[in-house]
Amino acid sequence: MKYGGQSRQGWRRKVCRRKRRRESNWGRKKDRRQRPRFQCSFAVVGGRRGRNRHHMTNKRCGGKKTKWNILWMKIRRHRSLHHYFGNLKWEVIGDVIYYGTMRERKAFRGLSDSEIGDVLFSIFHKRDPMACVEVIDRVSLAKGRVTREKERKAA
Repeated sequence: MKYGGQSRQGWRRKVCRRKRRRESNWGRKKDRRQRPRFQCSFAVVGGRRGRNRHHMTNKRCGGKKTKWNILWMKIRRHRSLHHYFGNLKWEVIGDVIYYGTMRERKAFRGLSDSEIGDVLFSIFHKRDPMACVEVIDRVSLAKGRVTREKERKAA
């Protein structure tokens, strides 16, 4: 009897001839659950204790893993930077803060000025938005990147 162009023997379960792994799939999942989800804040990453690499221009937009594009940040600051600003380029974050368009971003909706100051303090250790923009410009200049400092002063 044929069904769908195949004989009844074609429906048998295929047997893999490769050696099977000793550990079961359940065992691998169990091991995966035991590992910590987030990196420990005291972990040594690339020789820098408790720090993460932040790509000033993200890899999707052509950012490379060079010393001119990598900024080493503390893990908590790095997480909060991405929580509030997403994957924006470093200079664009400065523009968002400078022109006061932070409230248009989803993470900043409904926050008062003092709460926005707390957010900026958690990332840049400055409560004043203009001081944060100065920090961003200083870091950009130190990394040899183009800043929009002159454009902002002219406007």
